[in-house]
Amino acid sequence: MPATRLRRGKLLSAGLVGICVVGALVATPAAAEPTPGTGTRPAAAAARAAASNGLQLKVNERGRISRSVAAVASDTAAGGTLTLRKPAGATVRRAYAAVATTGFRGTRLVEPVTVDGEPIALDNEVATGISSFNYLADVTGLLKSKLDSAAAGPVTFSVVEPQPDAVDGEIFVVVFDDPAVTVDLTVSLLYGALSPTGDEYQVELATPINRGDRNTRLEMSLGISFSYQSAGTQQFSTVDVNGQRLTSAAGGEDDGADHDGALITVGGEGDAAANPADAQTGPSEPRSDDELYDLLPFVDDSDRRVTVRTANPSLDDNILLAVFTMNPPVTGITTGAGPDYVAIGDSTTTGFSIPTCREDREESAFGCVGTPPATPYPDRIAGGFDDANRVGIWGYTIREAVRDADNGRNAKGPWRPQLLEAEEARQLVTVSLGANDIRFSDVPFWLRECLARQFTTLLRSTCNEAAKTRAEAMRPDVVKMMNRLDKARSNGAEVVILLYYNPYHIRKEAGPFNLASRDCSVLWAMAEIIIANLNRVLRQEAEKHEFTLAPLSQAFSGHGAGARDSYVFGSDCDAAGAASAVKFNLGWPPVNTGDSEKEIHKRFDPHPNGKGTQTQANQVTTAVKP
Repeated sequence: MPATRLRRGKLLSAGLVGICVVGALVATPAAAEPTPGTGTRPAAAAARAAASNGLQLKVNERGRISRSVAAVASDTAAGGTLTLRKPAGATVRRAYAAVATTGFRGTRLVEPVTVDGEPIALDNEVATGISSFNYLADVTGLLKSKLDSAAAGPVTFSVVEPQPDAVDGEIFVVVFDDPAVTVDLTVSLLYGALSPTGDEYQVELATPINRGDRNTRLEMSLGISFSYQSAGTQQFSTVDVNGQRLTSAAGGEDDGADHDGALITVGGEGDAAANPADAQTGPSEPRSDDELYDLLPFVDDSDRRVTVRTANPSLDDNILLAVFTMNPPVTGITTGAGPDYVAIGDSTTTGFSIPTCREDREESAFGCVGTPPATPYPDRIAGGFDDANRVGIWGYTIREAVRDADNGRNAKGPWRPQLLEAEEARQLVTVSLGANDIRFSDVPFWLRECLARQFTTLLRSTCNEAAKTRAEAMRPDVVKMMNRLDKARSNGAEVVILLYYNPYHIRKEAGPFNLASRDCSVLWAMAEIIIANLNRVLRQEAEKHEFTLAPLSQAFSGHGAGARDSYVFGSDCDAAGAASAVKFNLGWPPVNTGDSEKEIHKRFDPHPNGKGTQTQANQVTTAVKP
């Protein structure tokens, strides 16, 4: 769902590395034949949609390992020669091959590329933003025997394309168990298709960077197809690291040839991280940049994150691969320009009360049309963050949140699913979900389950059993939600689960029919049972993931509906008060349809008012303090 921008500030700091890839056509010489690497460029929206997922982490090998990366273009029927490097005594752990078809052809591969006569599977097909397709396959079984038995040094393979003009080339990444490596490294392979209109992803490190440690290694190589660099015509990418220009000359046909069907390059064997000499100047020759980069000069001590930002205004580059060889090791990759703070939840996150919610999930990202009468608690917290998104939906359930995230879309509106937003948070996630799964605000339902007809007798065991049954029924969805929230924590974000409060006071001190203080212990005790079962499941599952808990019960105690200093919008806490809202039917439960039922919901409205949302914010900020 769309993110609502909140106030900007600064609470925490994080070391970020930004990489911006920009393709540009510097000059086009007059020629009868089309310039290589060009075509009918798609509109920006179409390009974005065609490559919306960017690069995704596919491989994250860790240990005493090394890697060999190389590319080849098979632009004749005889094929091309791939050369990989075998370290002394090393054995293949895993091997992968990426295949890029030629831009602006719209041609899917039907016959596979072969290596030494064996087919490379057409796996992980990805449509790019330049009307081409990328593929990634595990080729360990095709390369391991030959490499393991080979002597140290270069090892060659024959790579043949069934349609040379329809394929720009292949990139191979081999991960070796290497006895010469004395510290743990990770080799992380990101694959997909970076949107020409801009993408962002973050590389998370296990420990802070120590630039003085000789074992620190921060190496990146980019794999790019359909990029052409020749005398008079230059297509290039720029790379910025921590706001500093690293290169203005990435791309070209370094590992292929100067025509469509052979435009391929990757930073790997035979390449150096020393070029380009001038980061601000575009390519002066076809090999101005080897697409192999040392990021160490561009990061700071204590950084734990590398943020990669790409853009390609010319809309004609295909960046399909990024390989990171890193120490500190990589713990995970997240995609998207993640905000610092994401607040997900239900109506307690939106700030709406029952009388003020005109529910319309298709029109409103928050489920209610209009302005909430209480400032939502996330808005009160957001001032300490550079970027914060509130994505609560009125009436939302954990079940809906999990289903929408699994489906990749909100079933009841054109909004991005809450849990997908939360997965990209950088510093904080707050979660207020579960009350709607247990149907807490359905007062008539719980009156029927928990109270005798006289309004004064709590059926404690019956009520507890009903609440326990509903709480346990929601547990599988709670588990799925917590598993997804692990991704936010892997970004470095703290995940805070808000536990629910009892919205009723133990006696009636204010509101209508307050000629004398009335006992509200029955409804209060009923709510205690329901909330205890709900919070039990939330607490148990959150603790398994070591998430932070923000309990609200104590802070709201004495400030529920009926109290003079109430933290909720509800005005009543006496179950017998439900009868006064019924116009004609005094049956059980004491509710008619239409206006009578609405009046009961309003009178017992559990949503937090302004004091309540401030209290929620206070409890969260207290919970996250070191």
